[in-house]
Amino acid sequence: GISSSSSSSSSPSIGDSRVTFDTTPPAVISVVAQQSGKSFSTFQTTEAGGSILLVQSGNATSVEMFDQAHADNTTTSWLLRLAGFLAMTFGIYLVFRPLEVFADVIPCLGDLVGCGIFFAAFFVSAMLSATTIALAWLFHHPEIAALVFGSVVLVGLIVYCAVKSCTSNKGQTPTNKEDPDDEDEE
Repeated sequence: GISSSSSSSSSPSIGDSRVTFDTTPPAVISVVAQQSGKSFSTFQTTEAGGSILLVQSGNATSVEMFDQAHADNTTTSWLLRLAGFLAMTFGIYLVFRPLEVFADVIPCLGDLVGCGIFFAAFFVSAMLSATTIALAWLFHHPEIAALVFGSVVLVGLIVYCAVKSCTSNKGQTPTNKEDPDDEDEE
């Protein structure tokens, strides 16, 4: 409903106030909180220094509510990690975008350089994101952090060796196994 403090709701004047309110029908809800008098407030934890206030419609146990809150936190964490990865990929791509613009002088070369820059930015941001996640997990999940960090190092070494072997083979010419001078000696 709407309540108005003016003499006439059809012609309000300056200084009048209007209050809108809704009613909530009675329903069964489950709450995990601290009781404060006839109401509830956020429970302040002493160990982690956080706060807890969970409300869920229907009849649920505290275990179900904490499990749901844990699942929600996990989903939010992975979505934020994905957003950070995408922002990093986009940022690295934009840093090297001038190279694509310079290469765009030759029609097809600009698109090719742009694809190369995007894939390089994707790879670098994947490595940096995985490293950041591994460092964040170092104290809470050290085994997982070690696996992720080891994977990042292994992939980095494989890419480094592949690039090094490609660049070292560029300057060499193929050699023939048969030498024409060897035929004369026999």
